[in-house]
Amino acid sequence: ADPPAEKAALPDGFFDDKVKDAIAHNREPPKPVNIDDEFAAFQEEIEDDIEVLDQQEDEEVRKKVEQRDEEDNEVQLDLVHRVRQLREAKEALTRKRLAEAS
Repeated sequence: ADPPAEKAALPDGFFDDKVKDAIAHNREPPKPVNIDDEFAAFQEEIEDDIEVLDQQEDEEVRKKVEQRDEEDNEVQLDLVHRVRQLREAKEALTRKRLAEAS
């Protein structure tokens, strides 16, 4: 029997060892994985994700602060208007009492 034909007849994944399986199927064996490099790459991805989430959270907080400031400004304007109305009413009442006392 022809050895390359025998190797090709083996099903993919026949060997648990990926290097032996690649050799059996005339493929280039996978490069060994450096766990430290993989972990460093994973940490970089996580840090990038955390940075994006922090930026999104900062933007949400900024929007909420702006919205709260707008609401506070509206309340302040309403209160200023109410104080003005009350002063005018007080002045009108004072004028009325002075007119009645005269």
